[in-house]
Order: sequence, then structure tokens, then C-alpha cells
Amino acid sequence: MAHADQVLADLARERGRDLTAYAFLFTGEPAAAQDLVQDALAKVFGRMRTGFAPDVAEAYVRRTIATLYVDGYRRRR
Repeated sequence: MAHADQVLADLARERGRDLTAYAFLFTGEPAAAQDLVQDALAKVFGRMRTGFAPDVAEAYVRRTIATLYVDGYRRRR
């Protein structure tokens, strides 16, 4: 398994609930929060050219969750 794949698996397993709780603060709906986390993980790890540490990966995912939510909110308005 590649380093990026291992970081993704570890992040999803160990911090997935916390990331979903963070996304829930934006969406207010559990299903929407899970979708937002999945979109953020796909965006961050889909573009990753080089691996980085799990704590840095989590920071990127959290920032991406916020950005995706704000972008979606702006499109809906």
C-alpha cells in the first residue's frame, strides 16, 4: 500500500468520527456531513502528489470541508 493510501486509511479509521462531527457543525444533518467528509477526502487525496504526515493531512481535510461547504452555500444562494 502506498504511503498516501495508508495515511488515508488511518485518517478515515482513527479520525473519521471527529471529521464527521466537524462537518456536522456546518451542515446540521448527519448524512450531509458524511457526504461532505467523503468529498473532502476525495479532493485532498485525489490531488496528493507527495505524501504528508497524518496530522497535516487532517488539517488539509478540515480546511477542505470548510471550503467545500462555503462554496456550496454560495452556489445555492
